[in-house]
Amino acid sequence: ASRVVEFPIEAGNYRALNAVDGKVLYLSVPVEGVIASDEIGGEDANPKNSLHAFTFASRKSEPFIEAIRDFTLSPDGSKIAWRVKDEILVAG
Repeated sequence: ASRVVEFPIEAGNYRALNAVDGKVLYLSVPVEGVIASDEIGGEDANPKNSLHAFTFASRKSEPFIEAIRDFTLSPDGSKIAWRVKDEILVAG
């Protein structure tokens, strides 16, 4: 059995790949200039990253959470925490 699976998604900037039960979560990060709209040294007040979920069974990627800064999973993958603006949200 092959352990390599092609993700049929468009070329882009992706980071923070995390495997969970039957899925891979990843951030899609927009391409921006050297100096972002938030000026040097600060964080963007309106994050543009999108969290996507690629499902192995359907072989499709769907947006999961829009406009987030970043996310993290609990060690067992049962909970997720993400930042939107100045808030930290938790689900699971």
